[in-house]
Amino acid sequence: MSDRLPSPVKLETIAQLLRSLLRLPAVWLKPILLLAFLSLFEVSWTEEGGFVFNFGVRNTTVLLLAAVWLPVGIKLLALVGGRIDTPTGGFSTGGLEGILQTIAPQTRDEVVGAFKVVLEDAEETAPYRERGQLREIRERLIEDVCDRVSPERARQDLSKLCDRYQILQEEYPSGTRRNFLFEAVAGGMRSLVDSANLSESEIFAHLQSQHQGQRLVGLSCLAKMQETEKYFSPVLAAIASPDSAFEQMSALRVAEEMLSHLPSQQKERLKRAIEQQRNYDESKHQWIKRGSERWAICDRLLMAMND
Repeated sequence: MSDRLPSPVKLETIAQLLRSLLRLPAVWLKPILLLAFLSLFEVSWTEEGGFVFNFGVRNTTVLLLAAVWLPVGIKLLALVGGRIDTPTGGFSTGGLEGILQTIAPQTRDEVVGAFKVVLEDAEETAPYRERGQLREIRERLIEDVCDRVSPERARQDLSKLCDRYQILQEEYPSGTRRNFLFEAVAGGMRSLVDSANLSESEIFAHLQSQHQGQRLVGLSCLAKMQETEKYFSPVLAAIASPDSAFEQMSALRVAEEMLSHLPSQQKERLKRAIEQQRNYDESKHQWIKRGSERWAICDRLLMAMND
């Protein structure tokens, strides 16, 4: 009998699995919605008035709408693990744990980041009643995998992710796949920064580094902090003169969180930088293109500053 360890699971396989699990099947959704719509109408017969049509929400409608999310609930069970008991028996699943055990150690943080990014995206778009479950899964994932990491180990893993990000920037062709890998690396960084416990001076050093990966670590730290306005200058620099579109997007997300704490003078500087960057020209490293996610973030920032 072979004693070989199972082959590591590729990052793309994990990402594809998660996206499939969190997608509501159309073959289930359409019939349920049609039945729910039909349940709004009630037809009855009276001798005085003949057929009478009534319109309104009934218990059947509510139950049918609740049933829409049954597949999602089953998928969440598959992700987080657990047991369901029935009168005729039961079944259980180990959830993510079994998958994570097959991941190669050198890519663990990146894969955890991929899980985190996909779950965050699903949490933003899921119905309100499902968001708490998705948040619980995401927090449990970070707790199980990252919170037991020592500060020294967390810093070592952050350094590896820095190098990984640099390699992606220099060697991978641009496109959707590379963008997702960037998000996975950044998600892994956000999972580790709390354990790394970087000081204020260390965060500043990361933000002002010439190494793109180091700067992304700094931005990842700010993404987990409440008070970030003291770091406005390096964040503004990452928006006004970025080395990459992804770095700029990460900085814009941080700027959106710190905006309400900025004085009017800093808001004006941010506004000028955004307006300049929206004159899209890759040769000038002006990355904000109409229709992109960065453009949408800038729309929200400009609207808030104008208000």
